[in-house]
Amino acid sequence: MSQKTVPAIVILQPWPWAIFHAPDRKRHENRSRSTSYRGPLVVVAGKGRRSLNAATMWLQQHRQPCPEDLPFGYAVGLVEVTGCLTGAEVGRAIERRVPGWRYIEGPYCHVYANAVAFKKPIPASGNQAIPFRLPLTAELIEQIRQVPTKAARQVMEGL
Repeated sequence: MSQKTVPAIVILQPWPWAIFHAPDRKRHENRSRSTSYRGPLVVVAGKGRRSLNAATMWLQQHRQPCPEDLPFGYAVGLVEVTGCLTGAEVGRAIERRVPGWRYIEGPYCHVYANAVAFKKPIPASGNQAIPFRLPLTAELIEQIRQVPTKAARQVMEGL
């Protein structure tokens, strides 16, 4: 029997922190490609640190200070992908100042809702494709089980 998996994406820190913990939460993930995927998505905080200093400074300038002890290489939470802004939609979202608008750059913005951080991050790795398939370990299932959202129910129903 093959191992069950869950859709996931790797995002470099501090952006996963901003999705789950910032006072003005990040509700959009800027990407170079569009996605037609809709549904639950585990967010993995990537191991890379190439943009950490610049991104942390940007957050501080926007009064979103993040902690210094961010997890790297861990599944940190669950979101629901509800859409993808493309082209002119990106500009209109910024003009209308939709919730989380400061984070929007484009050229494509995957739209996230119902973001819930796991109580205990789980070691994980993957790639920045959306979605890649993350193996469902017992630890990961336990963390998803504790998330009170539609996205978590969808994952659990698929087991």
